[in-house]
Formats: sequence, C-alpha cells, structure tokens
Amino acid sequence: FYMGFLDDNPRVPAAVIRALNDGASRIIVAEVFVTESSHTEEGEHQVHEINPEQFGVEVTFTAPIWDSAPVYQMVVDRANEYRDDTPKAKTGILLVAHGQPDEWDTIWPLQTEQEALFGDRILAELEVDGYAPRNLAKAWMSFKKPKPAPVFEQMVSDGIEKLLFMSYTISAPGMHAQYDIPSLVYAADVAADFPIVNMGALGNDPKFIAALKSRIDAAMTEVHIASAPLDSAPEHRE
Repeated sequence: FYMGFLDDNPRVPAAVIRALNDGASRIIVAEVFVTESSHTEEGEHQVHEINPEQFGVEVTFTAPIWDSAPVYQMVVDRANEYRDDTPKAKTGILLVAHGQPDEWDTIWPLQTEQEALFGDRILAELEVDGYAPRNLAKAWMSFKKPKPAPVFEQMVSDGIEKLLFMSYTISAPGMHAQYDIPSLVYAADVAADFPIVNMGALGNDPKFIAALKSRIDAAMTEVHIASAPLDSAPEHRE
C-alpha cells in the first residue's frame, strides 16, 4: 500500500514509482474523493505521467464513493450519535458541499451533479430514519448557493432546537471541514448559545473505509477477469 497526495509529499508520482520499484505487476489507484472532478482528473494525470504501462504494469482507477450506501448509513449513524437527547423532529441537519465555479461545470459537470445527488441520497436516508424533511437541507461552501448561514437561520425559524452540520463531500479533516465551513455556519444570525455540532468530514469512519475497500475489491475483480485465460480460474498476483 502506498500513499500519494496531489499537492503534498509524498506526491502521487513518487508513490507510483515506489510501487514499480517494489515489483508491482498491477497498480490499483484508490481515489479517496467523493466525486469525479478536477481533483480526480489531476490524480489520474499524475499517474499517467509516469506511464506504468510502458513497463507492462496494468493500472486501474477506482470510482469515487458518492453512490456508496455504507457512506449514507455512516452519516445517519453519526447524526444519531451527535444529536444526543434532542428529538429527531427538533434536530436540523445541514450538509455542506464544496462547490465549484459555474464555468467549471462545463468541464467537470459530474462534480456538481454528484455532490448534489450524494447529498440528496443522504437526506433521503435521514428521512427514512425519522428526521423531519423540513429540517434537512444542503448548502455550498464555495461558488454555489445557498450558503450555510441563511439555510441555518430558516431552520431555526422552523423550530429546530439543535443543528448538526457536516462537510459531507470532504474526505479528511482539514481547513475546509475545520475552519471554512464552520465559519460559514457560525455566521448565521442566531442566538449565541444555540446548540451547533460539527459532524466533521468523512474521515476514517469504518463505513467510509468499507466503501473505499469495496471499490478496491471491485477493481481487483475487474483486473482478474480481464487478465485471466478463458479456460482457467483468475490467478493471484502481487
């Protein structure tokens, strides 16, 4: 297993080179992103720059996890934990997506579409679990509307007694989940002592890890099926 970052060390190309030097005959790139976006494209570009195929090494990219049922359930479980004794009918849940400029939607249209669908499916699961639909909402951190503050203010007007918010399209705790999005939420014109809980980013929750593992397992199956002779069972390789 190798870790690679787009904008930090170890970089993606360095991770690929390490795998090649260690004798890998296949490389599966697990994309720890929620959507297909400029980030996934950049990661794939960095892998292709090394061109492992020139050394006879197969490369497979996993899919983002926006359509993963375990992650939907993860958010439901986290909400049930963080609301404590506040009734579901009085709990507001705000999912905040990253967002991208409108002009980028013509280049990477799936990011905005998948962020929206991801949020809709999570909210649907929360509704099934007993949360009031009027108290469930989405907002955007950047470029898109609505922003978190007015949505939060409307929820308070509708009678919620506690707000849970989550940076649901952010994979790891960092500046967006720990500062940017909370700052937008706390900008709301509500009572200073109103209960607000930051449910964070996806992080290392076991259900998120399970979603990533399922993507890797699927990629392994595809590789084995594609490479196995028709008259033999799939062969295990490094």
